[in-house]
Amino acid sequence: MDTNTEWEKTINEDERTNALSNPILPNSNISNIQQASVFPEIEKGVTLGSGTVVDKLGEGGMGRVYKIKNKKLATFRAVKIINNISNITINERFEWEAKILAQFNHPAIVRIVDIDTFKQRLFIEMEYINGSSIDHILKT
Repeated sequence: MDTNTEWEKTINEDERTNALSNPILPNSNISNIQQASVFPEIEKGVTLGSGTVVDKLGEGGMGRVYKIKNKKLATFRAVKIINNISNITINERFEWEAKILAQFNHPAIVRIVDIDTFKQRLFIEMEYINGSSIDHILKT
């Protein structure tokens, strides 16, 4: 059984390698692998999307996820922000992910609220679902 997703089938191994090893900024030796240390954490209280950052929920190879609070609506949301600012392929896939997920309305799929940029980095704002991380669930 082929477990690759549709978008993974559209790129070859060279493109995957280049996406990780190419410099993220013109005339720079900083690779996408190193960029997480280049772009510092977003601190609590900083405005991001429709609210202010209250916590960092997680981090992966593509970016970070923050919990924000919308004071006007007294609600929490999650914001997934991409580390990469210059790789067009990664940015297009990130935006494509948001547009696809925004089409769904199902209780088992997180609802997308918005997509925007913060300091030239794309982010997806989505509903916040309180609960355990998948790592915690798998370990128990």
